[in-house]
Order: sequence, then structure tokens, then C-alpha cells
Amino acid sequence: MEPKAQWISETLDSLERIRRAGSDPQTYEKVMQRVQLPDQKRIFLQSGFVWRIAAGMTLLIGLNVFSMFHFSNSSKTAESHTKSLASEYFSYISTFKL
Repeated sequence: MEPKAQWISETLDSLERIRRAGSDPQTYEKVMQRVQLPDQKRIFLQSGFVWRIAAGMTLLIGLNVFSMFHFSNSSKTAESHTKSLASEYFSYISTFKL
């Protein structure tokens, strides 16, 4: 017998000795139950609607970031105005000698 034919014969003989892989019988039952369950209600959204929601969320986040920076800077300015007003208002006290 030629070596190639012998190799093919040995390969086919080895396939006959292979056993089927075993599994847990409960696993098979669980899979079959999931397959046989009625389809759950699915909600499909139009892509335009999803893009509008994404744009709205981006705008909302952008406005929040802008207002955070704007008001943090204006609070520093307001604080300096308050200090200057207080120093002007109470400046007359230094003229009195107590």
C-alpha cells in the first residue's frame, strides 16, 4: 500500500474510535427552554430619534460645562466687588480715633 493511502486509511480508522463529547443533561434542557420561550417584546427606535436624543444630551452637557466655568469666574469677580465695596463703606472708620 502506498504511504498516502495508508495515511488516509489510518486517519479514517482513528475517526471511528472517537467518542461523542458528553455534556450535562440539564444544560441541554436549559438551552431548549430558552429557545422555546416566546420572543420578548422588542422596541425598535428610528435612527433619527436616537441621533436627536444624542444631540440633546450633548447640548445639555455642553451647557452645564459652560455655565460651570462662567459662574465660577463670575463668583470670583463678585467676591472682589464685594471686598472693594466693603473697604469703601467701612473706610470712614479709620478716620475716627477710638
